[in-house]
Amino acid sequence: MRIKNNLEYDDNLEVVYSIDDCTKPFSFVETTKVIAESTFSSLTLEPFEINDGLEQILFKAFKSAKFKQNSLIFPESTQIVEDYAFDVSRGLKSVEFKNDNLILGVCAFYDSELEEIKLNGVKEIGELAFKHTNISDINLSDVEKIGEEAFDGIFFKKLYLPKTLKSVYFNSFDWFAIREIHYEGDKNDFLKIDGIKTTLEKYPSILEKTTFNSYRNVTLEELVDKHKSFKDINNLFLDRQRSER
Repeated sequence: MRIKNNLEYDDNLEVVYSIDDCTKPFSFVETTKVIAESTFSSLTLEPFEINDGLEQILFKAFKSAKFKQNSLIFPESTQIVEDYAFDVSRGLKSVEFKNDNLILGVCAFYDSELEEIKLNGVKEIGELAFKHTNISDINLSDVEKIGEEAFDGIFFKKLYLPKTLKSVYFNSFDWFAIREIHYEGDKNDFLKIDGIKTTLEKYPSILEKTTFNSYRNVTLEELVDKHKSFKDINNLFLDRQRSER
């Protein structure tokens, strides 16, 4: 074990295990790749930044932690947020993830004080991931699987579902409260999603408020984040225009 910047690491300074002195500030070294299980659980944390290169946030890493900052930004390298990572945490209101293939585990932010989450895209959202939070909007671009009760109790006015969606549950959302649903594919594609038929049996009004072949409006900031050059952005618009013909 090695102590660096008030954090206890493995010998390679890649995995952080704990704070050396929890009464003092800390900072991550540039080589940090993993925040280990329960590293900051139940601790009061002075403000800090996430280093470029962080890849994984493991089981209960920040569970019940008390943050002295409102927001955190995670770099493109951060791919996995494991189960209960920010469960019942306090103080953190806004989180941004740059990776567009993010995997969020079971109860990742369950019963936290989260009000805003910015995603470049997400591949999988685990059960109860955002239940009992205060978010009001989310970018689900590229999502393939949404777990049970992932957004239970959250009253989205509009919901945009991508064509990449393969699996969803009847209780993934509060379907009854959603006013508008927009789906990128056609009705046949929508009905092929695993779990949709069961969902429609319980909430038949879903079809009435779903607009098919409908795309979420993308901001310029999101485009720049996801497509690193103006050439990429131009190609994206051209692809979108072709798909709408």
